[in-house]
Amino acid sequence: MRSQSITSALKIALRAGRRWRSAFYAGVMFHGGFKMLAEITSVLGIAKAAIDIGKEAKGLLPDGEDKSNIEAKLIQTEKELAIAEAATAKELGYELCKCTFPPQIMLFIKELNVSRCPKCHHTTSKKGHVSYG
Repeated sequence: MRSQSITSALKIALRAGRRWRSAFYAGVMFHGGFKMLAEITSVLGIAKAAIDIGKEAKGLLPDGEDKSNIEAKLIQTEKELAIAEAATAKELGYELCKCTFPPQIMLFIKELNVSRCPKCHHTTSKKGHVSYG
């Protein structure tokens, strides 16, 4: 019985995590800018929290097909969330590094006047010059 209630809770969390995707692609972007930036940020945060809850609850399930299916869905949902975060960052004017898929969001380092990838450390300056390492 406990296993069934955990499975049900995980399925609800996964559905909630996927709803952000529908909302994101259903028209929250408006003429190259965000119509509802605060709402998008909130939805992305809720999706992350749902994934974290799902990961914690997954550990309580006994090994088996349900646990494997939920694990696969969590991985797919995490990937979709990363894609949405990258798309949001791009719309906000952040540069993206294509060293991975989904792309990494490059962070601007004011003192150096460059954007740097947190994963591979590639940098780009305002002139578009790229350096590696």
